[in-house]
Amino acid sequence: LMWAKENFLLNGVNPELPEHQFWEADSIFFLKSCIKKDRKFDLIICDPPSIGRSKEGTFQIHKNLPELLEGCLKCLVSGGEILLSTNYEGWD
Repeated sequence: LMWAKENFLLNGVNPELPEHQFWEADSIFFLKSCIKKDRKFDLIICDPPSIGRSKEGTFQIHKNLPELLEGCLKCLVSGGEILLSTNYEGWD
């Protein structure tokens, strides 16, 4: 997250303004929390790991992508955008 904030500064954008928010969290858990609170976003930048372990279980991008994208779509305003990035090498 610090790297992202540094990149904002390099591009002349203040990362501390209230319209910019940065979170580090288990992606599925975070999205479920946003859905429950009816939190919506104009832009979602989602960069999940190929595999991750948490107290909620194991996340595997090749298995959990549909659930992840469904959660993102439920948190997106109409006309919003999603940027999904992954380094998973198992897809063509």
